[in-house]
Amino acid sequence: MQDKSGSRSGVLQWVVVLVVGVLVVTVVLGLSLIPRLNDGQKVLDAARPAFATESLTGARAGIDIISTNVDMADPLMTSDGTAAAEVPKLIAFASEKTGLSQVAVLAALQTNFPHTTALIDTGMTQNQAKASGMTVKAFSASAADDVVAALGRASLIVVTHEHVDHIGGLVGTTQLSKILPAAQLTTEQVSNMAAMAPANIPANLLSHYTPLQYDRYHALAPGVVLIKSPGHTPGSQMVYVRATTGQEYLFIGDVAWHRRNITLARERARLVTWLFLGEDRDAVLAELTELHRLTVDEPQLHIVPGHDADVITAMERQQLLTRGFQ
Repeated sequence: MQDKSGSRSGVLQWVVVLVVGVLVVTVVLGLSLIPRLNDGQKVLDAARPAFATESLTGARAGIDIISTNVDMADPLMTSDGTAAAEVPKLIAFASEKTGLSQVAVLAALQTNFPHTTALIDTGMTQNQAKASGMTVKAFSASAADDVVAALGRASLIVVTHEHVDHIGGLVGTTQLSKILPAAQLTTEQVSNMAAMAPANIPANLLSHYTPLQYDRYHALAPGVVLIKSPGHTPGSQMVYVRATTGQEYLFIGDVAWHRRNITLARERARLVTWLFLGEDRDAVLAELTELHRLTVDEPQLHIVPGHDADVITAMERQQLLTRGFQ
């Protein structure tokens, strides 16, 4: 009995295999799959030259060229790059060969070679200062003219916040319609026009302007990052800059007027913040606390408050900042 049962089982298995085979042949013939398979083989045959030894040799040569270019650029592009350090040597060499002074060579390089002017904050005009009730005895007309000239050639303009003493130079220029496209003003800044008083951006210009929107951080350009910091105003932001020298800067606008606010992690007087500025004191205090931590944990970071002349002067002595525009 067991032999017969095993024999029947084996026959049944072969019957199943035969049926499946017939179904497969029927499907292949019915759907005309054989011509499709032939076409697929033709595609593979046509592609074979792409993988021939000659083709691979050519591809390898192209990759080697790109790799060589990357290797050459690497010393310039790394954080320890020497491109910035080579500039003084280049100027000295050109001065020696041409007989021109190094100042003249630098001026020629700046005039004839492509470069970018970027501005962080734009000051204010004398009329804006008077209209704001500020003392203008120390106002420098020549410095204001320099700002106007820099605005005209700038390809990138940002402001730390929307108060007139930081954005006034931009919105007060007679060439605003031409310059505004280079300005990366945020949605919060252009939405807080009252804070710009007595300055303002004409409605007809804003109707064609697309403000910058970002959540917390925004990589604006190589080595430049915006950090949203609402509190002093809704549109306040800090600007982190890593120079080609490797020096790191954090321009904090009016999150702190003076370095002392950061050292002590202490806000401005309540009367000033509540009555005159309308600040979010809790937000500003949290930012001051974090800035204080940064001074301890990241001592190489140069924090630049918005109104601390002593800090600016000290950084000039250390050649970390230079007066004027390059």
